Amino acid sequence: MQRIAQDEFNATHRIFNNVERIIGPYYGRITRNETAMFVSENRWIMFPVNNVESLRDGTVYPLPNVFVSVEDKIQDDGAGRVNGWLGFTYHNVDAMKALYSIIDPRRPSRHQPFLNIISNLGFPVEIQRKTKTDCPNSTPHYETFGPPFEPSIVTANQILDAIRESDRTLLRKDDIYSETGTPVIWSVTIFTAIKETVAATFDEDIKNVFDAFRQLLLLA
Repeated sequence: MQRIAQDEFNATHRIFNNVERIIGPYYGRITRNETAMFVSENRWIMFPVNNVESLRDGTVYPLPNVFVSVEDKIQDDGAGRVNGWLGFTYHNVDAMKALYSIIDPRRPSRHQPFLNIISNLGFPVEIQRKTKTDCPNSTPHYETFGPPFEPSIVTANQILDAIRESDRTLLRKDDIYSETGTPVIWSVTIFTAIKETVAATFDEDIKNVFDAFRQLLLLA
């Protein structure tokens, strides 16, 4: 994976401060140097929510994260708006436990508030697999498991069934990951609401994501 260039850090800095302007005050303006703490080499940008202080800190945080990702290079329009993908994700084992507690069949009263949040957001929701290979500090690989769900009609049981099916066939430690031919360190099923965005709609899209995120925290 290619190292992040200085102009990409500059773009990320503008993105962070633009988003803070839109949703703030929330995490406060951050410095140019601080942006490096929240960007993965796969061009995945994590926002510093819930007092998370770095990407490493956020990867083990037991609640969903808000993110923006791009394909090859982080480029904005000069004012912190990008073409790429954005959304929220329950992205690790402990965060998925928080999701399980919401969609647990034994707690049906919690289902509808969660489904209302993702329906109102309107982003397709996906079951994904996050797999790390090679060494503990390597960048994870992401792949979608099954087709995306339509957020206005998906049920809690459909989400839970898809997660369980992914878990059933998940790669285990020391299995060989076919994309790289290298051993798996760990792999986890995750849940993501994700939408493609462009600079013209970025401000509205990211505001909607943070509105949904704040509501999700009330369910945690």
